[in-house]
Formats: sequence, structure tokens, C-alpha cells
Amino acid sequence: MRIGIVTSKNAEPLIKSVIEHLDPEIVEKIDIKIITLPIPAISHLNTSTLARLLVLQKDKLKDIDMLLIPGLCRGSAHIIDEATGVTAYKASKDPGLLPEVLRLIHNGERLSKEYPVEDYYSNLQSIQRPTQTAFKIRQLDIPLRGPPLLIAAEIPPLLNEHQSSMLAERYIEEGADIIIVGSSNFESLELFSKRIDIALDTGKPVLCEAGSRKAFRIGLDKGCEGFSLSSDQILGGGISSISELTDKVIIVGDRDLSKLIQAVRILEEHGVKKNIVDPVVGLPMIDFTETFYRYRRASSLGYPMLFSAANVLEELSADTYAVQGLLMTIAAELGASVYLVVESSYKSIHTVAEAREASKLVTKAFLKKTTPRDPFTRLLVIKQENHPPKIRLEESSKGGIVDAPEYLEPEMDKGYFIIYVDHEAGQIIVVYREGSKTIAWRSRGARGLFRTITRSLDISREHAAYLGYELAKAQLALETGRSYIQDKPLFNYPWRVQY
Repeated sequence: MRIGIVTSKNAEPLIKSVIEHLDPEIVEKIDIKIITLPIPAISHLNTSTLARLLVLQKDKLKDIDMLLIPGLCRGSAHIIDEATGVTAYKASKDPGLLPEVLRLIHNGERLSKEYPVEDYYSNLQSIQRPTQTAFKIRQLDIPLRGPPLLIAAEIPPLLNEHQSSMLAERYIEEGADIIIVGSSNFESLELFSKRIDIALDTGKPVLCEAGSRKAFRIGLDKGCEGFSLSSDQILGGGISSISELTDKVIIVGDRDLSKLIQAVRILEEHGVKKNIVDPVVGLPMIDFTETFYRYRRASSLGYPMLFSAANVLEELSADTYAVQGLLMTIAAELGASVYLVVESSYKSIHTVAEAREASKLVTKAFLKKTTPRDPFTRLLVIKQENHPPKIRLEESSKGGIVDAPEYLEPEMDKGYFIIYVDHEAGQIIVVYREGSKTIAWRSRGARGLFRTITRSLDISREHAAYLGYELAKAQLALETGRSYIQDKPLFNYPWRVQY
């Protein structure tokens, strides 16, 4: 097979460098030709313009079986098919991922004409596994066993009405399938009732914890689809009437498997059949490895199982997105059906989105009968699958490359900038002070700020470069939810040298 990789004059050296370091196994099976168009950049073009340019280069397309165009080009590659007579697909947005794109082709995988590889493989609709449905909550199928796993998200107790509403809205945006309303004896029943109303307004199935008989009654009266109960509540009469639960979904949890089994049998005796068992994920360094034993035994009950990631995510001081990938793999291997996350602290913000991505990763691995290794997953946030491509720098005819020092003392202007990141408003704020004069700007984007400020102020090139550098950090802080401190590093990596 001969593949033509379409690129621009400026990107050609990078593409050549990437191709030179391909796996010999791929090079042996795929003949690659770089088709360089006489333009400085290509990724900002739409496919109609790209098709017209390729028609002018038709002599370069002889014997080409497939064209790969940059993933950032807007529009469908079908237009290029029609114009050139050569089948075209979108490659990756990042040129460094070209080896993975070519590996997919080598392995017989399909690409998309509409979406770049990173987006196409993260949004495949075909990953839904045909599975046995245990029962339904509204129109939502609860599988007897995953993967894929449904994502349940809990609105924690003690949040006020505004906080609960904002959290519920974000849960839905990030892909929660089920909303659970947490309860506490330390909050008023009125607030608990309001949080149930907020959850019901999302349109998703709602289950609630019943910390007391009164809370249980509120949940029943509000029309919650089910409850999360402990074995003790069922065995000790902690709820008013089990007979009222026959059409409800019940999550019943306990570390003690004998009590858990006994509680399930009592529910069955009262005609409660929509049960989800929670053998409880253990605490790291306390009883985490006992988790495997409990889930293996609980699976014999023949009900869907809930796997709560909360204990691990909160008690392990590590970035949650990576931990989620491992926990979702464990949950899938143990046969859980529902994966629960709780944003109990700021550290666990966006865990619903992370869990959704982890579920996709694990489900694709399950269907392909392979390990959950996917270079296109969005759980690779800081690191990436492949080494960055080597670059070529042609020595300047005017004396080569100048080695600049790592640090130079700044040349000061009359004024100075103070930069803030307002995470609540989602904005970057820049304050400029020069003597008695103070000016402030704010925006959601660093580019708009930089251009507005440099066109408004007479500042040195060095000061403008400093502003751009700090605004890039501020933008990254805003997007990742990190605290921004001017003139300080944004991230602390384990491999960073500490001074």
C-alpha cells in the first residue's frame, strides 16, 4: 500500500523526521510518500480548498492508494475523494501521533473522513457491548455485568442549594448516567429535600441515601427511583417499611459479606428485586486488597455490583485521572456494572469526565481482548505514548545557532503587570500599574488579552514577551483548575529538579 501524507512547506521537516523513526515493521508493509503543498501552513484550511490545491498537484498523486490529510482541516475528506479520485482520510491533529495513525492502518483499523483520529477513537459509538440487562431505571438499562460501566455521581451532603445546582449541571455535562443524593445527620431535612429536587431536575435517574427514617420518607415522597442503604438499615429496621420498595432500585452495601447477603435475602423476601450490591472498595493501605475477595464472592449473588472509587481517589494523594484508569480496569475485571464517583474535595473535581473516559478505554480493551493501551485516550494528560519527534534545524548561513543563557535579569519598564486567574468567573485578569496610573483588563482567553494590551500600551519587546509567557501559564492554569502564581512554575513534576 502506498500512502500519501499531505503537508505544507513549514511542516515538511517535522513530517520527514517522524517518518524516519517509524517502526521497521510498518515501513516494510507501507510505502510512504510526503506530498508537500507550496503553502506555509495547511491545518487551517478547509477540505474544499485543500482539494483544489491537490488537483493542481495531481502528478504527485500517481500510484497513491490513500491520502492522509491533517486532522485539523475543517470539512469532510469526501470532497478530496471526488476531486482527486484518491481515497482520503483525516490523520491526527498532532503530527507526533502519525506513527500511531500508520499503525492503525497497518493493523487494518478504519479511519474517519469527518474527524481526526484522536476524536474519532475517543467517540466511537461501536464500543457499547451487547450485555444482559438486569433491570431498568426509567429507560436506562442496568447491565448485570460491565463493561461498559454506567457512571453514577453523588451530590455530597452539606452543599448549599447553589453549589448543588452547579455540581449537578456539571455532572450531566460530563456524562453521568445516574445521580445519587448524599445525606447527613448534620444538615437540615429542608436542604436535603432541595438537593433531591435539583437532582430530579436533571432528568437522570435519581437515587438517594436515607440517613434517617425522615430522610427515607422524603425520598419516597419526592419520587426518587431508589435508595442507597446499608445492611444495618435493612436488618435493623432503619427504614420505615421495606414493602414500599418493591418498585425501587436499592443499592445495599457492607464490608461484612454475611450481613450483605442476609440483607439481600430480606429484600428478596419482601419482593424487592431491583438490587445493586456494594461490597465496598477498601481504603488504600487499610483493606484495599480485601476488595477483590469481597467482589468475587458478592458476584455470586447474581445482582449488578456498584464499585465506588471515592475511598481511593480521596485517600490517595495522586492525580485522579491516572488512578481512574486503573480503578476502572479493576472494576471491569471484577464484573461491576456501576462506577460511583463523588467530588468530596477539590482534588477530585471533574472525576465524572475522567470516569467516562476511563470507561471508554476499558470497554474498547475488553472488546478487542487486549490491555487498555490506547494512545488516543484523554487520560494521557501529561505524558504521551510516543517519544516526541526529533527536529531538524538547518544551521543559519549567518553564523549558526546562538546559545542563549537560561536566565537573564530583566530590563525593567516604568510600569509592571499583575496577573490573576479567577476560576469562579473563568477569566484571566491583568492589572497594569505605572506611577499613579492603573489599568485592568479581563478575558476568558490569553490571546485576546495579549493583543489588546500590547496595542494599548507602549511597552518594550521584552516586557511584551514576558506578558505572553505569563498569560500562557495563566491560560493553562484556568483550563486545568490549577492555582496560578505569577513568576512561579505551574506544575511540580516528580522529575523536576528542586532548587
